[in-house]
Amino acid sequence: MEVVGEKGTLVLDAFAQHLTLYSRGADRNPGWVGFGPDPNRAMLEEFIASIREQRPPSVTWQDGYQAMQVALAAYESSASKSVVTL
Repeated sequence: MEVVGEKGTLVLDAFAQHLTLYSRGADRNPGWVGFGPDPNRAMLEEFIASIREQRPPSVTWQDGYQAMQVALAAYESSASKSVVTL
């Protein structure tokens, strides 16, 4: 989401949970403002823990592949305006 105002622009990335602030006349442009936990960090920590503990990760490459297949089917369905069977 973007909010544009007289003194700058604010860009919100809800998944990464951070804001990017573009201020007019600021010495440092853009500014990054973090909030909340970082889901990427949690995924990396789980992956590293699975290696250290010599166990399969809680989320596997197959899970990611299936999620990608669903996303691609959604794009295809939107473009063709029809049901896509997986």
